[in-house]
Amino acid sequence: MENSEIKEFDKDDQKLINEFIKSENLTIDEIDTITETEVYECSALEIQIGSQEWFIILDDTNMDRNCLEFMKDEGSEYPYFYTEGIKSGDIDPVSTSFMDWIDQIIQYDGWISVVGSYDGDYNELTGNSVYFRRN
Repeated sequence: MENSEIKEFDKDDQKLINEFIKSENLTIDEIDTITETEVYECSALEIQIGSQEWFIILDDTNMDRNCLEFMKDEGSEYPYFYTEGIKSGDIDPVSTSFMDWIDQIIQYDGWISVVGSYDGDYNELTGNSVYFRRN
């Protein structure tokens, strides 16, 4: 990627991209692509470096709520995980309802466990922006 390609993004996004590059000790030439995307209904930038995907969440204010909504949805894998936890004896459905279990996941692991980051960690940038590696 070239410096001129970053100029396609608005000034705030350019600052976040440059902050990400500095934080990860990269050069602009090491980045293959940067695309605008969404992660759990939050605006984001996806940065491709070889086979690695990085995501900059432009504002993580609603991530807990958005991940909670996703986890409750019958189409997600979390109802299945909850049922399997009951079957294996790891979850007592009398004392831990599905919603209590979901709340515990968000409370203890945060939203980063839901979006499946590479190492379960994220890094803060300016404002409410954060980034993480997915794979």
